[in-house]
Amino acid sequence: MQDENSEEGLDHDNDGAEDLSLLQDGFVDLAELVPNIVEQVAPSVVSISAIREVPSFWGNQQLPTSGSGVIYTDDGYIITNNHVIEDAIAIQVTLFDDRTFEATIVGTDPANDLAVLKISAEGSIKAAVIGDSTKIRPGEFVIAIGNALSIPGSPTVTVGVVSAVGRFLPVGDGQTGINNLIQTDAVINPGNSGGPLINLSGEIIGINTAILTDAGAGIQAMGIAFAVPSDTAGPIANQLKEFGRVITPLIGIRGHDVNPATAFQEGLTAQRGFLILECTTDGGAEEAGMQPNDIIVALDGTKVNNFGELKKLLRTVYRAGDVVIIRAYRGEQLMEFSVTLQSRK
Repeated sequence: MQDENSEEGLDHDNDGAEDLSLLQDGFVDLAELVPNIVEQVAPSVVSISAIREVPSFWGNQQLPTSGSGVIYTDDGYIITNNHVIEDAIAIQVTLFDDRTFEATIVGTDPANDLAVLKISAEGSIKAAVIGDSTKIRPGEFVIAIGNALSIPGSPTVTVGVVSAVGRFLPVGDGQTGINNLIQTDAVINPGNSGGPLINLSGEIIGINTAILTDAGAGIQAMGIAFAVPSDTAGPIANQLKEFGRVITPLIGIRGHDVNPATAFQEGLTAQRGFLILECTTDGGAEEAGMQPNDIIVALDGTKVNNFGELKKLLRTVYRAGDVVIIRAYRGEQLMEFSVTLQSRK
């Protein structure tokens, strides 16, 4: 069963930052630009050490784990991956200048492998600038910074390109996963998880989360890493900071994706969208007059190709109680429905 918020932006003023727009005759001088970006962003990247308590045959065991994170507010809130701190009974954060602090978990979102931590830092800390990941294009250069392999000293820096956007990464049994990821060939190693993926403007456009090494059938993959885009991570971090959890407003539907193959096989009008199989009783969709076999293709004017895109909009843009206009096909007729989003009961 598939389940289906507006938040302030996370942009910070870039006061005093060095000019990173090193363009000459239309070309970027990467040899000069990349070190400048690293010098600007590295103070916002932290190393995370945690102790996990996990059950075993011999009772609970305490295991060390490590990862990375990025400071996103000046008062000590840090974005990282959920899997870095999952089941942690103690967390320590080390800043770029080697100061260490105990961290508390503010909230987690396992569905997107995100978490927010809080440190009470004495003295100044530097928050990163959060960019707009919706503007990135395959082929753009990116930089990854993180605590690779927990190597002592300064964070590890790698450079690559955006290989693709909108990727889906299966997890667990493969029936669920993380949607709309950025794929990159920037080298990501264990320990990089939770660290930032950075564009050539020195802005965080993703949170590094996973690498793919096993392509199945004995085939080893190389140069395939994934990051949660900032337009997902930012709003979710804001919700975790405000509520301690992600509150996804519900339309009140169940169904499956439509693609050209299923449209052909089932004789559907729309080639892409989300096919409603059931409207939950007293849900917003049912009360608005939606029915099974309606195919959702747009939400408030934004095109919806699949459930992942629909869920991302609901999680990052809307709150329960908001009224949205859903455009859907009923047979060959394109209709509009005014739906009041509801909270999970």
